[in-house]
Amino acid sequence: MGHKLASNIQNSSISFTNYLSEINSPNSFAFNLVTPEEIELEILNVSMKKVYCLYSCPTRILRCARHLLSKPLSNIINKSVEPGINPKKLKHAKIIPVFKSMDETDRSNYN
Repeated sequence: MGHKLASNIQNSSISFTNYLSEINSPNSFAFNLVTPEEIELEILNVSMKKVYCLYSCPTRILRCARHLLSKPLSNIINKSVEPGINPKKLKHAKIIPVFKSMDETDRSNYN
C-alpha cells in the first residue's frame, strides 16, 4: 500500500528547507519555560493516597507548602532546561515491573 502511494508522489525541485520557518535551525530543540503556577497545579494533581518512600515528602506537606516551593522549583527546572544540561541525579529512575496476570515467568505479563 505504501509503495503504491509513494509512486504517485511527483518529484519536486523545491527543497524541503524552503518550507521551514527561519527561526528553526538544524540543532534547535526548545521547551517552554515552566511557571510557578504550573508547578502548583502539578502538586495539586498528586494523589493524597500516593505512597511516599523514606526520602520523599508526604503529599499533605507538599500541598501545604506549594506556594513556597513553586517558584524555586520552577527556577531550578528552567535553569537546567535552558542550557540543555540536566543534573546527573535527575537522570536516575527506579523501575519496578508491575505484574498483570497469567504466567509470572513471562516478561510480557508485566507493565
